[in-house]
Amino acid sequence: MSEDTATIEETRNARKVREGIVTSTNMDKTIVVTVTDRVRHAKYNKFVLRSKKLYTHDEANDAGVGDRVRHGDPPDEQEQALAAGRDRGEGALT
Repeated sequence: MSEDTATIEETRNARKVREGIVTSTNMDKTIVVTVTDRVRHAKYNKFVLRSKKLYTHDEANDAGVGDRVRHGDPPDEQEQALAAGRDRGEGALT
């Protein structure tokens, strides 16, 4: 049994890392990040912006509203762990 789970973990695909903008920092150690995706409409072939709000873990409480952050694989069902990078204002993620 343990050999089966080891092979499953090794063959598991990399999880999607999303990038978004912090919209709320009112909770303790948790921020709300809005992720916006451009998707092509099936019928009209125009691009449509779709946004989703995600809860992200912020252990140090140092993220501010308007920061661009990346987050990845969720440690639990609701809150996603802040993977890497925070950008205050314009420019590339660090």
